[in-house]
Amino acid sequence: MEQQLACIAWLDRTFAAEHLDYWLFGGWAVDVHAGRVTRPHDDIDVAVWQVDLVRADALLTDDGWVRGSLAEQDGYAGYHRGG
Repeated sequence: MEQQLACIAWLDRTFAAEHLDYWLFGGWAVDVHAGRVTRPHDDIDVAVWQVDLVRADALLTDDGWVRGSLAEQDGYAGYHRGG
């Protein structure tokens, strides 16, 4: 959980510094809205505007994220880092 919270903080700092709009959705969005962690999470769901996808991709890959096999299926891109 600490790694995911650190990742969300990194996304917020990095995307804000680049004036890149993003939205958390899924389980972490519920927890942010609730103001507490309600359950364990397997991933972090983030949305960006399609026009910003190239910029978001560059920020993620520059930080060591690897684009996964979802490569851009139906508007989705999956990334992973580390384990």
